[in-house]
Amino acid sequence: MKSTFQVIYLIEIDEKGERRIIGLAGLYDMVLGREVKLSLAVFNPEDRGRGNGEKALSLLLNLLQENGAVEVVYAEILNSNVPSLRLCRKLGFEVKSLSEDRLLLEKNRK
Repeated sequence: MKSTFQVIYLIEIDEKGERRIIGLAGLYDMVLGREVKLSLAVFNPEDRGRGNGEKALSLLLNLLQENGAVEVVYAEILNSNVPSLRLCRKLGFEVKSLSEDRLLLEKNRK
């Protein structure tokens, strides 16, 4: 049975002594012990490509691994979103399937 809730973590950075929220990382469609889908959004294009999304996803993936929460993590991205595909591959995701406009990536946590 999939959960009906989403877990959302805000991505906040310290910039010149001030804290600023730049995006979010989330988990959804979780089946405890089995699988979860992962999402990431960095709102402002100027904040992208600076490693903050990678750090956030790495922390989240490590927490899932350490706690044995799921065996498989999925990410669904648009075929045209090359930066997200590059990031997912860097984090160890592999393409599981593709449709006309989307890729489903999978990272096995075993």
